[in-house]
Amino acid sequence: MMEQQEKAVNLFVCACNDMIRSNFILAKSKLAVVFKTIAASEEIKKFFEEVVDGYQFKMAKTKCFSSTFDGRRLKQIILLPENPREKVAFLFCLLVEINKDKIDIVIDKISFDAFLMRFFGSEGDFEKSYIAFCEQIMIPFRNTVYDAFMKPFQFYDYPKNGVEETPISKAEEESSQEQIFSEPKVETQEDILLQKRKAAFEEEMLSLLDQEKLAVEEIDISPRQCGIALHMLGEICRYVKAGEIATVKAILWGYHYLLLYCKYSSESLNKMYECIAAFEEK
Repeated sequence: MMEQQEKAVNLFVCACNDMIRSNFILAKSKLAVVFKTIAASEEIKKFFEEVVDGYQFKMAKTKCFSSTFDGRRLKQIILLPENPREKVAFLFCLLVEINKDKIDIVIDKISFDAFLMRFFGSEGDFEKSYIAFCEQIMIPFRNTVYDAFMKPFQFYDYPKNGVEETPISKAEEESSQEQIFSEPKVETQEDILLQKRKAAFEEEMLSLLDQEKLAVEEIDISPRQCGIALHMLGEICRYVKAGEIATVKAILWGYHYLLLYCKYSSESLNKMYECIAAFEEK
């Protein structure tokens, strides 16, 4: 790493650290300093321009902004992408909105204060919420950007689906590219079977969710609890259709906790767990 670039990255990290060690009152001014370190370095600025180029932030938010149940209320959470490049793009775009104090959470725009309480709320304590925000947003942002410069092979060559790809020669790569542009993609028997499995999984899960919605409306719980339960079931439906199994499980666990809190057991819920387990085992 060139000395000038290394210095710029260190200044960026120091600004992030200063914000992390700070408090809720000074958060916005500290974030402004972080953006100044980005603007002051052509290398870092170019890095973010390349990362966010073509990035569909609005679509990403529909996946990353989710909800769960903490035993008393429906709680909104943020699920960060696993891919480092997507993670940086999402966090950078989110911090830009925070810097403008107009965070668009898909359904409406809220202030940074409201954002902290909604996603990191800790009994109305802004300082505790800010600490949680730094742990879940600022630290991953700082670390992932730092790794992009210090360990670029991990950032840019992040394996798809967590599987290392075997390096190929230049000749093999060019040959592969020629085939991509000259021949239509032919689905293998394995591709077809996977599509059928996904379709069967989605059909079974949506059927079970429909049964669960009807059952929830019949049990003896408060209107507020019923509303929370139906909202969570709707979220599960959405992520089942999107194929986001990890998110489906996260919300399903929250929904299960809600049922336990309401002293209600569900046959459909147990079948959903079995359906997910069967899909993941194959």
